[in-house]
Amino acid sequence: MKVKSQPEDFRVEELSEARCDGGAFALYRLTKQSLGTPEAIDAICRAWRLRREAVGIGGLKDRHAITQQFVSIESGPTGRSHRKASRLNISVKRRESLPRGHPRQSFEIVLRDLERSDARRIVANCPA
Repeated sequence: MKVKSQPEDFRVEELSEARCDGGAFALYRLTKQSLGTPEAIDAICRAWRLRREAVGIGGLKDRHAITQQFVSIESGPTGRSHRKASRLNISVKRRESLPRGHPRQSFEIVLRDLERSDARRIVANCPA
């Protein structure tokens, strides 16, 4: 059995119930592939000439995956940023930065070259 042979084999999506309350923080959805969260944030800071301290994230996401996560930026611009390995789209304006911690997440994992016995074992161990 092969796990995470390609970045497309592992997808992570951060889930948020953040509401727009008209505050000073812009909340963005960052989509990235084959790029670590720190590198993506550094690129955003360079492109928009931001201080690193102005950017909040809920947590780090895997470099070897396709991931979606939320990023908050104090007084963030209302534009979009497209880079080779990432895309940033604004979602809402909020009063607070994102808290650091473990946000709720959804995962999708592709398993390749799965033997029948592996598949049975996986199904047997999955919650109902």
